[in-house]
Amino acid sequence: MTTFTASEISKNNTPRCLWIIYKGNVCDITDFYPSHPGGAALLKYAGKKSSLALQVLLNIAFTYSSIYFILMFIIFLYKAITLTYPVYIKVIEGLLIIEILPLEILKFSWARRGNLTETWAYLSLSMLLNILMGLICVYFMCCVLEYIILHFHQGKMSSEIVEDILQILDCKIGYCKYGSGPINILMIPGGVGCYKKDFPENVLNQFDPNLVTIVCIDPPGYGKSRPPDRKQSIQRCQLDAKYCLELMKVLKLEPFNAVGWSEGARTAIHVAGQGKDLVEHIVLIAASTKVDQRGAMVFKGMRNTNQWLPNAREVYLQHYSEDFIREQWAALCDLVSEVYEMLGGSFLAHNVLPQLQCPVLLMYGGQDRFVMDPKIISDRLKKCEVLFHAQANHDVHIKYPKWFAQNVYKFITKDEDSQK
Repeated sequence: MTTFTASEISKNNTPRCLWIIYKGNVCDITDFYPSHPGGAALLKYAGKKSSLALQVLLNIAFTYSSIYFILMFIIFLYKAITLTYPVYIKVIEGLLIIEILPLEILKFSWARRGNLTETWAYLSLSMLLNILMGLICVYFMCCVLEYIILHFHQGKMSSEIVEDILQILDCKIGYCKYGSGPINILMIPGGVGCYKKDFPENVLNQFDPNLVTIVCIDPPGYGKSRPPDRKQSIQRCQLDAKYCLELMKVLKLEPFNAVGWSEGARTAIHVAGQGKDLVEHIVLIAASTKVDQRGAMVFKGMRNTNQWLPNAREVYLQHYSEDFIREQWAALCDLVSEVYEMLGGSFLAHNVLPQLQCPVLLMYGGQDRFVMDPKIISDRLKKCEVLFHAQANHDVHIKYPKWFAQNVYKFITKDEDSQK
């Protein structure tokens, strides 16, 4: 290997014979000199060491930018996938990340040009953009850290389920409250149910407590809204609606969205019919407003709870006594037979459907044997969407709580997102 002394190299400092020292090697760049973008600036380093510091700066800038984009991408994915917040915010944050890309390209362009031409003006501009991008990165990181801290702190407080009993009209009504968000939701349980059975904690926890305030009611005669025990009647759901509306009024949670399951779905229809200006959306889970001969026979076969399978009874025995379950189910099945035989199979809620002005979401399990064709309901509504879960049964929201929560929140915030 040929070696040269510094004095020998320094003599080759003209356009006709141009040497430089780069990374410990002597480079003859005479032929490259005419096409070098730096032009005459390159002569400043003829016979000398090239600008190692500038090479290092360029490499550091590239490494920093790569790490920055990886971090931003991970943060964006984390927020978009694991945290529940409006779609328009996700879109804006995605656009902000994309908008940063041209700035990064400009920064690299200035850095490369400044490095090749040894022009400090370009290098200074590139460094200024480096500082700016660093501040933006710190800002985003602080925002995410603050959000996570607040989300954990508020979530820990607001995710607690608070239970209470209030005097509503002529009854003491039991209810629970979850969350402290701006979107109010009333949830109504099904026949011989209660909020603890039909909307248990694992279902409520699928909702972001910082985005929603959920109230689950025990209708008169069910759950904690006793005594007295429930008296089944054809007008029962229509009467329950008055207590639902009054409870939300007392709690100062108006307007609100109504969610009802099974028998509670019929109550939700009456709630929207009686409180037209107060109910923004309705979600009806496993809803039926009519019963045919097959349905009447199904309920007749369920009348004697002593013949139920042990696991089917156990769900109810966690909240009620044997006598209560036996008496209430018998009365409820007799009521269904009465509707079929005396009202032509139409519950009172069926006639309220055409009066509803708010959007309605129907949610069904594909394996549900208790409901009739959803078109019986959807064809009578002005604004309706139907959603199926192929593997689910009658309790679709309990077996698939995440699916339920995501679709309910998406439905009730759809109008808000489209306006923004």
